[in-house]
Amino acid sequence: MWSDSGMNDVSAGGGGFLNTSQFASPSDQEKKPARRAQNIVPVTAHQIINSGDDFKIGEFDIQVVTLVGLVEAIEATSTKITYTLSDDTGTVNAVLWLEGPVENNDVVEHTYCRVYGSLRTHQGKRHVMIFKIHAIKTLNELTFHILEVVDCNLAAQQMKFEEEQQSSVSTNSNFTLSNSLMDVKMNDRSLGMQNTDGLTTKQRLVLNIISSTPGDIGPSKQEIANMLTGKVSVKEIGEILEFLSSEGHIYSTIDDDHYAYTS
Repeated sequence: MWSDSGMNDVSAGGGGFLNTSQFASPSDQEKKPARRAQNIVPVTAHQIINSGDDFKIGEFDIQVVTLVGLVEAIEATSTKITYTLSDDTGTVNAVLWLEGPVENNDVVEHTYCRVYGSLRTHQGKRHVMIFKIHAIKTLNELTFHILEVVDCNLAAQQMKFEEEQQSSVSTNSNFTLSNSLMDVKMNDRSLGMQNTDGLTTKQRLVLNIISSTPGDIGPSKQEIANMLTGKVSVKEIGEILEFLSSEGHIYSTIDDDHYAYTS
């Protein structure tokens, strides 16, 4: 879209869009604290006036801008020329610092011109430090510039929207994966428990504790008793462990008091 070719050759068609490939998404480039658009960005006077210390369009820091406006006044000194430019959105100053005689300056009052430059702040007001300035040859360039500004902002909004969508998809994917893994574990657990039909409620309580304990050692008889205090007596737990072991649901591990689930 945008390009800096306009600095060298600006036709009646306008200054050219900034290449959206410069606005690479996080999937294309490593994320950095500040994202910067390296090419020339079409702007309005209103955007410049309200830009603050950091000029951003979307999430991108803007360094070089181009503006088309009506020259309301020109003030020249030995070191600089100040142009007062206005468009339908506001009025802003553009300053050309002189390093020698000005050649082929065709910009006069009450005509339209295009400027290229960077944004500066002086006494709390924003202005453009001019790199290049020239009169436009046709009002088509003004119309085209307005379209560029609109397209630039829409492109930035679209990129921000796409990044938010990608972030949302990534988050949802992680959530879905987590749920899927949980489902697999629950299904595996269910498959393992399908062979326990006919168990009593107390037998199921003991088997559930053993099957849900991580590791290869498993819980001890005393640990199971502690978890089932008031629900199953120690004597009953001993009988249940013997039954579950004989049925092949559990097996002893490091000693006769520790049991693991037969997966």
